[in-house]
Amino acid sequence: MLRMDMVTERRIKMTYKEFEMQVKTYLEENLGAGVTVSTYTARKNNQTLYQGLLIEDASDGERFSASPIIYLDDFYRDLRNGASFEEIAETICKFYRNAKQTGDFKLKNLSDFGEMKEKIIYKLINLEMNKDLLDDIPYIPYLDLAIVFYCCIANTDEQTAGFLIHNSHLNLWGIQQNELYKYAHKNTCRLFPYSLKSVCATLNEISENLSAPLPVMTEPEDDFLVLTNQSHIDGAACILYDNVLEKIADVLQEDFFVIPSSIHEILILRKHLAPEEGELSELITSVNQTTVSDTEILSSHPYYYDRNLHVLKCA
Repeated sequence: MLRMDMVTERRIKMTYKEFEMQVKTYLEENLGAGVTVSTYTARKNNQTLYQGLLIEDASDGERFSASPIIYLDDFYRDLRNGASFEEIAETICKFYRNAKQTGDFKLKNLSDFGEMKEKIIYKLINLEMNKDLLDDIPYIPYLDLAIVFYCCIANTDEQTAGFLIHNSHLNLWGIQQNELYKYAHKNTCRLFPYSLKSVCATLNEISENLSAPLPVMTEPEDDFLVLTNQSHIDGAACILYDNVLEKIADVLQEDFFVIPSSIHEILILRKHLAPEEGELSELITSVNQTTVSDTEILSSHPYYYDRNLHVLKCA
């Protein structure tokens, strides 16, 4: 019992940096010759910085160009909450092996647009909050948001993985931004079909880890509807899908507000149920500050869909 208490105490007292270094050493010793592990700082959505480990494999003579980056914050939290270091380290090793198996694209594949064009997708982020990031990547302004592009290299029940497309990729592929959007729109709708459900149904679905049928319309008495995709990842982009907002308006038979819950989903609120617009903005700001992580914030105000004009605008 005393030994167990001492082990627990050492685990709780381990700093993040000590944890990072121990994970790095474990991976280098257990992933085989040719694998190098280095610390990596990634600039994510909304100017947030994430610390992680970059794993690269040169054992076959080529760098593993779609190298996984392991972000350790959640794993460190698991350690502090009682998980053993060995369990965490093995989970990370398994994640790497799965990622390498499903997304092992060599440089020659990445440079071939014919090989990559069916994997291009898009997502929505905040325009103002990502000004520095947008200097380096292709994007299309949409209201006060930005449509940005990713290459989806894995899309399974176990994981979704990909990388952000930069201006350098366009130069490598020899294409223009409009061609990028054409493929992204087709692929995103195909790979991540939309789901429209009540809030309760969506929460139940997430908690039970069930896949969503498409489409699902809710009963008229539901105050809020959740619009997302069947993966519940970057689902706010569903407002860009062909005729989706028009179909919602046809079902509701009235105008509605689009509330940016996060980059992963939006809420639909019928006009006649909405409070004053200022109250909606206050609510969104409050939720962003208390519930939504910094990297998942989409916007701080609602949008309004006019069913007669078929137009979405900032409210």
